Amino acid sequence: MRKLKNSLILLERRIAPKTPRHGFIERESIILPLCMDKDVLDVGCTGEEISGTSPTSEYWLHGKICKVATSCTGVDISEEMIERVQKLHGLDIICENAETIELHKKFDVIVAGDIIEHLDNQGLFLENMKTHLKDDGMLIITTINMYYPGFMLHYLTRRCENVGPYHTLWHSESTLRAIVERHGFRVVKTYYGSVAKPKSLKGKLYLCLMKIFGYHKFKGSSLIMVLKNNDR
Repeated sequence: MRKLKNSLILLERRIAPKTPRHGFIERESIILPLCMDKDVLDVGCTGEEISGTSPTSEYWLHGKICKVATSCTGVDISEEMIERVQKLHGLDIICENAETIELHKKFDVIVAGDIIEHLDNQGLFLENMKTHLKDDGMLIITTINMYYPGFMLHYLTRRCENVGPYHTLWHSESTLRAIVERHGFRVVKTYYGSVAKPKSLKGKLYLCLMKIFGYHKFKGSSLIMVLKNNDR
């Protein structure tokens, strides 16, 4: 049984999208292929202005998931943002708390895009998502990469944290892995990337330096983790 489980884990890692040679990943290049022709639950789906992922942005993830998935159920806690999505795109979003929502349905893929750093109770959220995931389903978490040097530089030069007003925590790969494994998930693959490729000369130069020195954890402002239910 253990050999079979290990074989399945290796197969999952091979199927997961591979890191491109240039070392930079746009988060949608990982998420969208995994959502293709699947029943998807998108949690915290309305995005936010501060990160450039609002419903008016070209990087609004929920709209792109809706185009590739068989079905896509959106959930968000902000009534204001839900109304905005309905006016702009005509999409119905469920207004509920992701920690306690009960949809009485299971999904192939759950996308939790930049939401875990906003939550009051990560463990409650993970346990609730597990109840909404099919036996062979996949949970994709994206969150802020706490080791991204841009955040450190912001603190050093401005003497203040580059933290959003609703953030309760930031994760490293190690701390995120610890909390998801504690609640019965296993990590299929971890990526470092961002919402979009840098367009400025400074941003491109930074990526080149990180590639030369091999500091993969510093390459992107986002941490992207693909998970499976460890009990299955």
